[in-house]
Amino acid sequence: MQQSVDQHQAKVEALRQKYEQVKELYGENSAQADKYKQQLNQATVALNKETAALEKNTDAINASRPSLRNAVSGYIGL
Repeated sequence: MQQSVDQHQAKVEALRQKYEQVKELYGENSAQADKYKQQLNQATVALNKETAALEKNTDAINASRPSLRNAVSGYIGL
């Protein structure tokens, strides 16, 4: 999942750079700049969702570790 977040971050950064280039070339209110701004916004939303999912999964894994340790300790102690 971290790899997916990294890929989304790279995509957002590439779109941000392209948007800045197009904005400088055609102007901020141009159709070309608007197209890249929309793509950048969509990619940013996807990145935020992916990051939130990763954090949620990481928190769930970390929360379950003590229970797993106890279960393994109990099993080994038998």
